[in-house]
Amino acid sequence: QKWLNTLGYKKEEVLGRWFGDFLCPEYVETFRQCFSIFKEQGHIQSEFEMLTKDGQRLVIDFEGTIAYNSQGEFKQTHCILKDVTEQRKAEKALAHSHDLMRYIIEHNRGAVAVHDRDLKYLYVSQRYIEDYKIKEKDIIGKHHYDVFPDLPQKWREVHQKALMGEVSSAENDPYVRDDGSLDWTRWECRPWYESDGTIGGIIVYTEVITDRVKLLEDFKEKERNLRMAQEIAHVGSFDYDPASDKLECSDEGLNICGITRMEFSGKLDAIIQFIHPEDREYALRISLNAISEKKVNRSELRIIRKDGEERIVDFRVGPVFDGNGNCVRTTGTIMDITERKKSEDELLQLKNDLELKVKERTAELEEKVQKLARSQKAMLYMVEDLNRVTSELKEERRKLEISN
Repeated sequence: QKWLNTLGYKKEEVLGRWFGDFLCPEYVETFRQCFSIFKEQGHIQSEFEMLTKDGQRLVIDFEGTIAYNSQGEFKQTHCILKDVTEQRKAEKALAHSHDLMRYIIEHNRGAVAVHDRDLKYLYVSQRYIEDYKIKEKDIIGKHHYDVFPDLPQKWREVHQKALMGEVSSAENDPYVRDDGSLDWTRWECRPWYESDGTIGGIIVYTEVITDRVKLLEDFKEKERNLRMAQEIAHVGSFDYDPASDKLECSDEGLNICGITRMEFSGKLDAIIQFIHPEDREYALRISLNAISEKKVNRSELRIIRKDGEERIVDFRVGPVFDGNGNCVRTTGTIMDITERKKSEDELLQLKNDLELKVKERTAELEEKVQKLARSQKAMLYMVEDLNRVTSELKEERRKLEISN
């Protein structure tokens, strides 16, 4: 009756029919061939897919024995059929789950290793093999400490903690290789659990981040150099996101305004308040023109520092556009040019004073030249008068001599 209920038939619907009539079509010929072997061996165990009356496919575990008559001839079969459809589905799902986990581990960007309670490898990613330069490619089933015989004691302690249920991790952990070279890693070690809740082993996630650490160190070094250069040149930089009203300003930019990083709110108003009230509208216009003209604009503005001192800054601002041509940020620099402006004013005053002195001296020299010219002209008149009188005297003398 169980067989009938499983396939959905009544007894009268199956009596007298061949067993192969209830098999899925692709199994009929296989069963026909197996039946002859079944008759010879007297016993068989196999698996077929059968069709229920309403057309559903069932996976059936088939176990049968042959009954013979007194002459040893085939009489009949005795078969036990068991519906294992759900079991096979579960097994298939489990196999898929294992394959999926293996696939995820294998293609994980980080290095992943799964160990049992004895720290033998169950799964390992290719990245793990490559990152730790493991020469033996197939390490499944091997003990972790056999693969890494010189593993530091700290790692052995981490493994024992994980087997006790504790999760350990580190973000920037130095790892010294056998050749003495230093790598930086990020890792996590945690337990995994069996279906009954007991700890089945540990999972170790690791990622070699040496390149990232070096890039970060280079970035920090360049940032330090930039900060020092800005401090020496008294040049600050800023970057403003209008969508979030977030303003980023360099340390020297804040120093020019006379405030510290702790005193800076990160909002635009926090900096605008230091622009001289008479220059604020002009500064805004310069910034808007830079966006509309799509270029960097430059101007000189007055600021009033937190301590009340008035300074002069060189203000430069330019827009940053996205792929659609929308302005998404404005960026620029401010440079304290107060001392330079003072020097320029002093030079201008010196130039004006010099020009005035030159003008006065020129006028003085011109007056003396004019006086000299007048003196020379008077002298000429005197010489002419003397020459005339001399001539007259000579003539009188000549006349006197003639009369004598």
